[in-house]
Amino acid sequence: MNHRINGKVLFDPQTGTIHEGIGHYTFAKVSEKEAKMTCLNSYPCDFDRGIIEGMAKKFKPAGSLFVQVQHNDAAPCRKKGAESCEYKIKW
Repeated sequence: MNHRINGKVLFDPQTGTIHEGIGHYTFAKVSEKEAKMTCLNSYPCDFDRGIIEGMAKKFKPAGSLFVQVQHNDAAPCRKKGAESCEYKIKW
């Protein structure tokens, strides 16, 4: 909705149509209170970490007292020239 390429909106919420061009976020559930998020986009690592932390807090499992979002330093990183970064999320 907020990104365009040559004036073309990359996501249309009315039709659900997604056009390539800005990148992707991939969520994978590891357990009831653990997940991993892979960010393949052009944003800085810290920007993505903030987005992930906000969403993790908003949608944390019932009974969870905390949220921890940690950059996976063992995985590829955009700061080191990779195309993506990976984050570990725990509640």
